[in-house]
Amino acid sequence: MDIAQDGNLFPREDILEAVAQSDWRDQPVPAAAWWLTAVGLVTLALGMPALQPLAMQPTASAGAGEGLALHPLHALSAWIGGLGIGIESTWYILSALFWGLSLPLLGGALRVMGIGPRLALVTSLLALLTPVTVLHGRLPSDFTAGVFGSILVLAMAFAPSDPGRAGHRGYGVRLALALGVAVLLHPLNFALMLPLLLAARARGGITSMVPVVLASFLGAMVAPSVGWASAGEVLRRWDVAVGLGALLTPAVLAWASSREESPPPLWLTVWFVLGIGGSIYLALVDSGPCAPMLIPASAALVASVLARFARPDNSFRVAAAVALVQALLIMGLPWLQTPTRAGGLAAARPDLFRACDYLHVTDQQSKTQAAYLVRRRFGIQVEVSEVAPTRDGAGRAIGLSPNPLQLPWSLDPEAGTISVHD
Repeated sequence: MDIAQDGNLFPREDILEAVAQSDWRDQPVPAAAWWLTAVGLVTLALGMPALQPLAMQPTASAGAGEGLALHPLHALSAWIGGLGIGIESTWYILSALFWGLSLPLLGGALRVMGIGPRLALVTSLLALLTPVTVLHGRLPSDFTAGVFGSILVLAMAFAPSDPGRAGHRGYGVRLALALGVAVLLHPLNFALMLPLLLAARARGGITSMVPVVLASFLGAMVAPSVGWASAGEVLRRWDVAVGLGALLTPAVLAWASSREESPPPLWLTVWFVLGIGGSIYLALVDSGPCAPMLIPASAALVASVLARFARPDNSFRVAAAVALVQALLIMGLPWLQTPTRAGGLAAARPDLFRACDYLHVTDQQSKTQAAYLVRRRFGIQVEVSEVAPTRDGAGRAIGLSPNPLQLPWSLDPEAGTISVHD
């Protein structure tokens, strides 16, 4: 019998290569690599120049000094900012930290799914380096906090459903707690209620669904208050799909599984559809940010696609191609970001003010975003008074347009100019 027509009765080289590649794919990634890469993301976020950050809701809330307790991160930023850093500056730090911390958490979630360590690291980086996430990571935004919360939900959903004596009830409790944290970090994560109910029903039965239902009721009461203080506009309407980067195509390919492979679970499919649908709705109706829950769902689907390659080097070639596309899109971020509501003052140069200038505002004007930015960004003294002050010195006495105090100089925050008051 001709066992092998090519004369190779025992293809040792092919087998050895397959085993070596399998071992290479399954080699562990040191914990230091995860955390050093996470620190690198935080450093990248804090080191990259921010593009027109003045439209973010934390800035407006910091200026008004109201509603800071509605969003838990507002309360945290108010406490840290009171130490002298400032509320808005604290938001920059929190946003960067959540971006970096999302990397080891997402990698852990993918490992629970059964993805190899190296592929989990590469896929996590691809997901967190989508243009929309890079954009929010360097802004005073709660988007990266929302991504962190939704990744926590993903990890809990893929975790074993019968841990210890708690049984299926324990699985449902963990899902409920993760959902509550995710909603507190970003209100749009409330939409995760539906896929979590499906996951609880599929893996734990009715017993697991009860805690998720209770958490959903609580989330419905909390989400509107958190949403009031959430991040504002970032991307234009037509930019959301582009801002997601190249993750959408391989994520969609996750449904094209062969007969020997199981498709993604129904709850993950629903999760992804809700994420992309919510992002498109926000883009068309409200010009709002992308739904943060879409990032971990895309990562899970992309990882499942890349893991199906027979040769690991092929999966990493595809990952490299995705990374290249995303790098090109990141280069276009200056053209993707939405103009701010105080665009003139946002674009103002530091030489707009002089060293001895001072801004006098009324009590009502002191709670505006412009007064806050003049004080925090330009370091100009802002004084509150209801009558025109009498003050001698080399600096200019500037009033905030429409200049009700009739001061000699007037600042127009929309135009970003200072002019002599007629």
